[in-house]
Amino acid sequence: MVKTLVRILINTAIGIALIYFWLKLVNINEVLQALEGFNPAVLIPAVLLLGLASVFKAIRFQILLSEVVKIPTLRIINLTFLSQLLSFTI
Repeated sequence: MVKTLVRILINTAIGIALIYFWLKLVNINEVLQALEGFNPAVLIPAVLLLGLASVFKAIRFQILLSEVVKIPTLRIINLTFLSQLLSFTI
């Protein structure tokens, strides 16, 4: 319990420090200006294409792994999306 609490506190401190440095390095007004010129309609096809690419990647992995282990298509797609989420998070 105490070990978990210490980890949470350390992670929170690291997060706060990273946000502090980010705010020091980034001009918020420039970010807001860039977002004003952003067209949200571009985001929909980009997200759809990203998802489609992940599905193709999952099917490719399924084919590559088919000689070793049989993984259901939906499961490997979910695992691919999870790995992509973790990769983007890190």
